[in-house]
Amino acid sequence: MEVYTEAIDAGRTYQMVANVLRSGIRDGTYPPGSELPKQELLCRRFAVSRSTVRRAVKQLETDGLVTLGGRGRSPVVRGGGSSSYTSGEAGVVLAAALKDAFEAEHVTIDAYSLSGETLNHAIGREVIRIRQKKQNGEPIPVSVTVRALLADSEARLLVGEPVDDPADTRPRQRITALLRRQAPYLANCFESLTDSGPEPRVSVQIRTLAATPLFKVYLLNRGELLHGHYSFQQRSVPMRPGEPEVAFYDALGTESVLFRFTAAGDDPTSTAFVRQTQTWFDQLWQTVAKPATLDR
Repeated sequence: MEVYTEAIDAGRTYQMVANVLRSGIRDGTYPPGSELPKQELLCRRFAVSRSTVRRAVKQLETDGLVTLGGRGRSPVVRGGGSSSYTSGEAGVVLAAALKDAFEAEHVTIDAYSLSGETLNHAIGREVIRIRQKKQNGEPIPVSVTVRALLADSEARLLVGEPVDDPADTRPRQRITALLRRQAPYLANCFESLTDSGPEPRVSVQIRTLAATPLFKVYLLNRGELLHGHYSFQQRSVPMRPGEPEVAFYDALGTESVLFRFTAAGDDPTSTAFVRQTQTWFDQLWQTVAKPATLDR
């Protein structure tokens, strides 16, 4: 195996190593069931100590992404197969669940979240897989139906609330811009498939609610549920390059924990939870949700 160095600047500690490995798990470099590189290779790759690597791997275990092996064994990426994920980091669990869901003939996705960012990343991978399957003559879904309930970017949301100066509108403007970028991407994410044949038939509808989501929901093929809470945190970032940092409250969803439930198993509580959540989503969609106005 080729070993290379990604030197980490002073002060950028084990979190940076964990973030790079986390990205590799998300993009499939380290698929479920595979082992992470051995400790000595990671030390050389990142030019860090063994203790730094151990802390990074421990963080991944805490996040539900890996299982620590025994003495002399490398950590194993959780899953062993996508359908075995029961909980874990949102981006990883959603990607695994969508991969399973897209094996169906008719795919349905109902999503309730702040911006749709996590869903955008996961669907992008499935679009690539569909293109590859079409090129190889493999079966693909006949239809894909997506309904997304997102926060209304014009509403006064909890995210973007400044910590120190209530009159400072810049954090809210920043959040509004982020929200407006995600919805059009989701609406157009399947466009690249139209140049290689009519299938799958795709319907993407986006509606908004004038409220801050405190949790996120993904309902797949009306029989599976992913549910997780947003992590509300104080963040400090410059509003423009070169300006001082401004503190505001934000909701982090990509790295939150999702729990996976199915209506097809033997657990009556899980079945009832999935069905009740589907009913809840349908009611919101049909009553107070409003069609989204998308920036083009």
